[in-house]
Amino acid sequence: MANLYQDLRLSIRILVSRPAFTITAVLIIAIGIGASTAIFSIVNGVLLRPLPSPNSERLIKLWESFVNGGTGSVSVPNLEDWRAQNNSFESISAYDTRSYNFQSRDNPEQVFAAEVSPDFFKAFAIDPVLGRPFLTGEDTPGRNHVAILSNQLWRSNFGADPSVVGQEITLDGEQYLVSGIMPRDFRFPSRQTQLWVPLVFPPDQRSGRGNHFLFALGLLKPGVSLESAQQEMSAIASRIEQQYPDQQTGRGIKLIPLKEEMVRNIRPALLMLMGAVGFLLMIACANVANLQLVRASSRHKEVAIRSALGAGSLRLARQFLTESIVLAAAGGISGILLSGWALKLLLAMSEKILPRSGEVNVDMRVLGVALAATLLTGIAFGLAPALYSARAETRQSLNESGRGLISAGHNRIYTTLIALETALAAILLVGAGLMMKSFVLLEQQDTGLRPEHVLTLRVSLPEPRYPNRPSVASFYKRVVENVTALPGVESAGFITFLPLER
Repeated sequence: MANLYQDLRLSIRILVSRPAFTITAVLIIAIGIGASTAIFSIVNGVLLRPLPSPNSERLIKLWESFVNGGTGSVSVPNLEDWRAQNNSFESISAYDTRSYNFQSRDNPEQVFAAEVSPDFFKAFAIDPVLGRPFLTGEDTPGRNHVAILSNQLWRSNFGADPSVVGQEITLDGEQYLVSGIMPRDFRFPSRQTQLWVPLVFPPDQRSGRGNHFLFALGLLKPGVSLESAQQEMSAIASRIEQQYPDQQTGRGIKLIPLKEEMVRNIRPALLMLMGAVGFLLMIACANVANLQLVRASSRHKEVAIRSALGAGSLRLARQFLTESIVLAAAGGISGILLSGWALKLLLAMSEKILPRSGEVNVDMRVLGVALAATLLTGIAFGLAPALYSARAETRQSLNESGRGLISAGHNRIYTTLIALETALAAILLVGAGLMMKSFVLLEQQDTGLRPEHVLTLRVSLPEPRYPNRPSVASFYKRVVENVTALPGVESAGFITFLPLER
């Protein structure tokens, strides 16, 4: 322990005496550790961390599947058959998304809502922090004017006033009773969700098996595996197909864990980005190792004197490794501080495309990985100078230091290590470039769409004023005609969901 304390004191003294080298090395390490920590924070929050629900591992997204491998939403009659015939799920909840015209205290605004069945929140085992969830029967006409607010909407529009629970708000010109406020980190089914209302099925939707618009969320019973549930639901799909061949031919059921479903589109890009910053960290190690080698070659006299005074090769190597770890610690601490700023910037840039962005932060797992990376970084770039010092020849080094020369043996060692470090840096640089190119190609995949010069507009129609399909169709027909007549407009149309939106 005393020797370790001496090594630390000497390492700090040597590094402080060479500020230019120390600052350069710390900055290089800080960039590598900072970038790696920021990206791993996102990977941890999005891909690794369980969903914020006690039932995280049992939540399953149910899709109707097609013979071409695609998936789609479900109709009301199919959903009711799924519920009635399965023995694998505790519940199968339904939900849909829409927007409302919300009359806030200041100005009217459009809010994004989820229409959900009453057992929706029970599947997550998450209750409102204030108030209550939806009750059985509140999904029937006349009892469905109830709303649960997201924590963000509650804070931004109501100043986190707890008395809002039990009051009424205006949605699409009608009064809805606020029954509860959800926790801060609950935003399902999307990060844009601002409130939840009961899902009501009109009579025409209950009888229309070809009207596919619902999303289904299942909660597996304890002990039931995904594979056995998939087998049972596939058998149910086969029975439905036999009963209704005109509408159900070629349709199956596909089960995907909810966590996997939420991140499957962003997973490849995040893994590519994580690989790229991993290469960046290794390049930083190679660069600092080169700096350390240059510095070690100028310290051969010091090494020779210490060796003449009795310091063995292991003792000298340990001193150089201690200096490297101290240097890595300074760079690691700086990098962790830098990662906080970088993470905020990354989240601000990717807020619209990154799922679970509200769950991304620097937690103990991220700090543990950052500290481990810092330690490994110190060892990685400290090995080369440590090996160089361990090969020092005492008498020859003392004689040559007096003449200001380096021996041919030392020169060969130094040249070989420099060549290895340079080759490693080149390989890592090429690898990082290829990883970044793969990431860019993922982001620029040709979807077959040409969005240039295309503008979109979201319109939410108040249901009381447009209660049926003919009135809605008439409204959109007039809008298309008026927009098409505008100067500079080549064509106009309307669609339920934008391409690739779901």
